[in-house]
Amino acid sequence: MKRWATKQAGFTIVELLIVVVVIAILAAITVVAYTGIQNRAKDSSLKSTSAQAAKKLMTVAVQNNDSYPVDKSDFLAKTSTSESQSLEYIYLVTDSLKDFCLSVDNPSSADNAYATTSSVSNPVPGTCIKNFIVNPSVESNLMGWTNRKTAVVTRTTSQQHTGTASISVVTPGTESDEGVNLAVSSNAVPVGAAGNYTGSAWVKGTSGVVVRIFVEEYTGGGTYVAGAASNLTLNGSWQRVSATKLISADTSKVAVNVRTLSATATTFYVDDVMVNAGSRAYQYGDGSTLGWSWAGVPDNSYSIGPSN
Repeated sequence: MKRWATKQAGFTIVELLIVVVVIAILAAITVVAYTGIQNRAKDSSLKSTSAQAAKKLMTVAVQNNDSYPVDKSDFLAKTSTSESQSLEYIYLVTDSLKDFCLSVDNPSSADNAYATTSSVSNPVPGTCIKNFIVNPSVESNLMGWTNRKTAVVTRTTSQQHTGTASISVVTPGTESDEGVNLAVSSNAVPVGAAGNYTGSAWVKGTSGVVVRIFVEEYTGGGTYVAGAASNLTLNGSWQRVSATKLISADTSKVAVNVRTLSATATTFYVDDVMVNAGSRAYQYGDGSTLGWSWAGVPDNSYSIGPSN
């Protein structure tokens, strides 16, 4: 008997492509889901580590007349805490040893850092930083702030970025670099360690006017060393300008000022000034910010707290 050959049906190219695409989509979904679960697990671990460290700090304070460890080394020793490649602490404490900020992060990844403070026991996102400026928002007075060249500098409550006041700077336009000196020369801020420091300020003024912020290094004796600057073209709303300066010596001091780039008759306002360690302009904070602490008299001392 004669047999007829039968043809076996196979997948077409289109069908194969559809299968490949579906597999790729499912794989991508799996990777995204796994990454999300992994990131949440890392966040949860950092939060837990931060909370546990804060509890240890509270115990240390109870045992030491309500005083916290004097520095990071003291914190690590008294709380029997250790660091690793995947775990790093930043510990800041006020001179009185009565207020602290402690943050923990994974330096080998871009994960969030989490912080606790003497007033916030539940971990919040952020890295502990110090705002070196002692009167950053002129809420009470103009202490430490002076005019630069022929500018007229006053405290005003008609404009503010935060709080109730800011610095009004009126420049007659007779020369360039008119503005406001923020803790310059004899009032410059001791930083305590060489490295990068970033100064920032919020500025508001007439659209088109160009101002610049200077971050300057002075010796411990008050001699000018060098500065770094960044320009900002104003647009009529509050804007932030920042510059980073590499400070060369542990004994150096830092000062900041905001001034016009060229001879310009104008009025601008300055508020929320900050100098922090590092090359990043962190979100502004001072002792009146939630979770932050003044080191001494409010609006007349440096402050510490968590920031992003």
